[in-house]
Amino acid sequence: MATHPHSSPRERPERQSRLCLACSLVISAILLSFLLASCRPPQPTDPISVVQTAYERLNEGDVDGFMEFVSDDMVIVDPNGRFAGREAVRDFLRSMVVEGEHRYEISNLSRDGNIVSYDLGVYVANQLVGSGKGLDVVVDGLIVFEGVKADLLRECEKDPSQAFCPEK
Repeated sequence: MATHPHSSPRERPERQSRLCLACSLVISAILLSFLLASCRPPQPTDPISVVQTAYERLNEGDVDGFMEFVSDDMVIVDPNGRFAGREAVRDFLRSMVVEGEHRYEISNLSRDGNIVSYDLGVYVANQLVGSGKGLDVVVDGLIVFEGVKADLLRECEKDPSQAFCPEK
C-alpha cells in the first residue's frame, strides 16, 4: 500500500476514513440526482397536455421548464415581434415572464390534429392587460409555433417548408 510521504502511520487510517466519506457523499449525491429526476412526471405528448403543462411552468416563472416543450426551430409571433429559434424564444420569455411579471391564462382549449386553439388572458401584476385567441402547433410533443391563426397562415404563405406548416 502506498503511503503519503508526510503522513505518519497514525494519520493513514484517518486519511482513508476521510476519503471513504468523500466517496460516499459523491455516490449519494449521484443517486439522489437520479432519484429526483425520476420523480418528475413523464413529459406529455398529447398536444393539449403539452400546451397546458408548458403554460403551467411558464406561469411558475420556470422559463427553462417551458423550454422543455419547445422545438429548436420554434416560432412565436406576438404583438411584440417575431421570435424564431430556441435562444430568441428563451430571451423573449425571460424578459416577459421574469422581469415583466407576466402571467398567461389559457382556457377553452380545443384540438384539431396537432393545432391547439385556446382563449388567452395576459396579466401583468395580476391586472388583465390583454385577451384574445391563441394557437399553438405541436409536433412530436414539442411546440413549434405560437401565435394566432392569421400569423400561422401568413408564416406558411411566406415559407411553407417550416415545421409547423401543413404539408400540401
